[in-house]
Amino acid sequence: MVKYKDYGRKILAVLLAVATVLTTSSIDLRALAAEYGGIGDIAGHTIPSGGYLGEIITNTKNTNQKVESVQFKIFQDQNADYMYTAYVYENPTEEGNPQSGVLRKTISNVSIDPAQGENKITVDDIGNGDDGKPIVLTSNEKLGVAIMLTGTVQGEIPYYETGSGSGYIKNSTNASWVEAEGDIIQVTTSDSQGEPYDITEISLNPDTTIMTLGDADVDLGITYEPNYKRNISVESKKPSAPSEPSDVVSIVGSKAHAVKSGQATVTASYGTVSDSKQFYVLENTGPGGPFAYTGQEIEPEVTVKCGETTLTKGTDYVLNYSNNVNPGTAKVTISGQGTYKGYSKTYSYTIENGSINQEMVNNGTYTINTKTGEVTSAVIGTLKYGTDFTATAEPISSTISSVTYTVTVRGKGNYTGGGSKGVEVSTTSGTIDFTAVVDAELQDTEFYYTGETIAPKVLFYDKSSGQQVDDFADNNVSIKYNGDSSASEEDPKSVTITGRSDKGYSGSVTLYY
Repeated sequence: MVKYKDYGRKILAVLLAVATVLTTSSIDLRALAAEYGGIGDIAGHTIPSGGYLGEIITNTKNTNQKVESVQFKIFQDQNADYMYTAYVYENPTEEGNPQSGVLRKTISNVSIDPAQGENKITVDDIGNGDDGKPIVLTSNEKLGVAIMLTGTVQGEIPYYETGSGSGYIKNSTNASWVEAEGDIIQVTTSDSQGEPYDITEISLNPDTTIMTLGDADVDLGITYEPNYKRNISVESKKPSAPSEPSDVVSIVGSKAHAVKSGQATVTASYGTVSDSKQFYVLENTGPGGPFAYTGQEIEPEVTVKCGETTLTKGTDYVLNYSNNVNPGTAKVTISGQGTYKGYSKTYSYTIENGSINQEMVNNGTYTINTKTGEVTSAVIGTLKYGTDFTATAEPISSTISSVTYTVTVRGKGNYTGGGSKGVEVSTTSGTIDFTAVVDAELQDTEFYYTGETIAPKVLFYDKSSGQQVDDFADNNVSIKYNGDSSASEEDPKSVTITGRSDKGYSGSVTLYY
């Protein structure tokens, strides 16, 4: 038993010795910490009262780092009273701007203890942000620090820089940051155990989850609380094999890029917090064109596919057409339904003027007024005479029993093109104006008074050939001389030629002599 008591006494002595050391000495925990930036020893730099000192540091360690304190150094005149306000920002996004991150901590209007000469100020109360949560940087995350200095003495406030590094300064709140010649602020951190799972909620809020192959990338609209601008992980996986990367949607920064048609599951996560959205990439075919004007609605079909699946019109989507009758730009809009509700894609197609070709002209029928030479009616398929086309008739030949015309058709309005066709009009009772067949002239138009009736001879000439038709008057027209035979220049005489209906002619003409 004595032996064991001796050991006990020895152990007790050791414990007492350790206790004595702990009570009489202090262990500098910061010796185990990491330091970023630097406190300068180079004087000769000043900023005006209300100016800022700044620094951006990056966690270069593989472990998470908890921010403990920041330090900076100024030169203080014994008659000067200085104050500072410290701002700490997590993950600045703009190069050279310490204040472009998320503001985590503000320590306002702290009086600096008076000191003659160099005065190193330590801001210790940095560990937790204003929300009470530790400021922890994961590997490669950044921290921005801005110190605003104010003084009661007019003039510049001297501060110190290092000979290397890259601190920042600005002369006022609204000024821009400029790079200093070296570091100005030192940031002290310590290892933080475990993951900083301070993100409690992540949400994907894309404008759409139904994309069209070839469209612009879709912003995923990632939000998270608290908003510390963490490096959120975003992945695209196959729905059928969640562990395999998707070849349908790729992630470009914070956007979804459609690679090919199909489905993909996009997940944003940080630690154990995540949010997922199902993405669909559609591939559409159609509407094609251009299409010729028909006077009716033109509704070309559109095919919609998701991967190897052809979607069903009326179930998965509907088509809505607009401006699809007249020539110009028509539109068809695909509107998703069911699984694809919310999807909308509009395509344009062209409707051109309709064309009238020679075959259409040949198949048309035409009615001609032989007295006026006017085409009084015409039928070409479903086209409207006078609206969609015009027709004119030109006599090209005639016989005692018929007149042949060249009918020329030209497109009008929404139609172009046209053609010509020979049309023969046969003589039936009163159907042909004889003036369409022949021209009538008097052989002589001036005579001397004789006291007898003067009846000048009427000559007829074929309209087509210009040749005189000697016997036309004998069979086809009647000739009547009007008035007496007295001489008078002021009262010219006339002769009226009238087509004989029993010979198939109509019309009349009056000649004077």
